[in-house]
This record gives sequence, structure tokens and C-alpha cells, in this order.
Amino acid sequence: MNDLLIGGSVVESGTLKAYITAVGEDTVLANILKLVREAQTEKPPVQQLADKISAIFVPTVLSIALLAFLGNYFFGHQPFSSSLLRSIAVLVIACPCAMGLATPAAIAVGLGRAARNGVLFKNARSLELFKSIRQVV
Repeated sequence: MNDLLIGGSVVESGTLKAYITAVGEDTVLANILKLVREAQTEKPPVQQLADKISAIFVPTVLSIALLAFLGNYFFGHQPFSSSLLRSIAVLVIACPCAMGLATPAAIAVGLGRAARNGVLFKNARSLELFKSIRQVV
């Protein structure tokens, strides 16, 4: 009697008499969903750093690849296919895709798996604090 019943609870047997104390946005479930949405939309510092680096790195690599093509084709007198292959090699070697895609993907997967296991984070920065954990009780 007078116990708190969280929305989404399941009655496995018998009957239940309950009084509603909150509806809509005031429920525990609504607050949990709000926290999950906030955690997924906020960019942690590591992702912000990756975005800043990518903003400089990508145009630089594209410029180098273009210069490699133009230099080989016009000044090196290489065939079109050879010049194109060398510019593609520059793009493959310097591909920032891994950095640009891996960071947000890893954070999204981490937040999603934690939520499935009942662990909710107020923001994505909390994930970065795990690197300093030494003991778990």
C-alpha cells in the first residue's frame, strides 16, 4: 500500500489498484525519454574535436588530391588513368572517414547499449568519464 508504481510496470498476477499522480510530460518515463534524447543530441568534447579537425583536414586532402592529378597529368605528362589513380591513392591514404564517422557512431552505440541495459546518461560527456574509473563496487 502507498508504494510508487512506475509507468510501464507489468502486473504478473492478481489485481492492482492505483492512483495516477502524473501524466504526460510529468511522468518518469517522459523524463527518461527526455534524458536519452538530450544525451544523443549533445556532442561530447571528443566529437567536437573530431569535427574541428575534419573541417580543416578534408578540404586540405581534397586539394592535395587535385594537385596530384593536375601535376601528374599536365606537368608529368602521365596518362589520364594514371593521374586519376594517383589522386585516388592520396584520398585513400589520407581518408578522414574513419575519424569523422567512427566517433559519433561509437558514442551512439554506447548510449544505445547502455539504455538497453537500463543505464541512462544525462549527456554524452559522461561516457568520457569512464576512462578515469579505477574501481567499480
